[in-house]
Amino acid sequence: MPFNGSEDLGFDGLGGLAGKDGGNIIIVDSAGTETASYPDAFNPSYGLRFTADGNLLVAHPSVGEIGQIAPDGTISTFATGINGVNGLYPDLDGNVWVTNFGIVGRYSPDGTLDTLVSGGDAANSNGIVFDPDRSVAFYTNYSAGRVLKVDINDDGTAGDVTELGQVGGAAFDGLALDACGNLYAVDNGTPRVFRLMLDENADAVGELTNIVDGNMQNVANAQFGRGEGFDPNSLYVTGNPGVVFRLEVGVPGAEIPLP
Repeated sequence: MPFNGSEDLGFDGLGGLAGKDGGNIIIVDSAGTETASYPDAFNPSYGLRFTADGNLLVAHPSVGEIGQIAPDGTISTFATGINGVNGLYPDLDGNVWVTNFGIVGRYSPDGTLDTLVSGGDAANSNGIVFDPDRSVAFYTNYSAGRVLKVDINDDGTAGDVTELGQVGGAAFDGLALDACGNLYAVDNGTPRVFRLMLDENADAVGELTNIVDGNMQNVANAQFGRGEGFDPNSLYVTGNPGVVFRLEVGVPGAEIPLP
């Protein structure tokens, strides 16, 4: 893939994959051919995810904002006021879940930010996914190699925070959720991907297990394949400098918003 300095990636479900290429955000097809390019004035740009209306969200940590690229190429600001914003996860209801190494939060569709976890429980928070079936947000603690969950109450407020697993020496960055409800955590320290099996209550069944057989370059985030030319039963894993690896896992990803 012709990415350069891409910390994250995002599928549009239409056969396109978004990533960072120097000073641009580009979209490529499964052969790596560029199909669109948009200027990106900020460096670094971290989280990259599509929403159901086709907008591509881009986390700009240095200015504390989330940028937005519309399907027609119009560039605007989705939200401001979250210094160091890193992880992004749009859900099926139009909310955007975020981390910034200090909080776990949720932007509502109108741009209001609710802080759900802060303090020690949100230290070095990085990757994030939300599971609406179990009403749980999962997130990572980068420096401690931890995977945690926060229960979300019926009124949208945060409930208990629970550690699900930890790997000594790991630096867990991005998270992905499969259709069976299990988690995949990307180790940015020693390039690996760990799987954590979960039960119907989102509690761990066993320990975090490395599922990579082989070598990868620096990786930070993973997404299940979506759209023509991409394998839905594989994780696509990338990180700076921008190489994309395909990791066969045998199951598809959990439902995500796609245009």
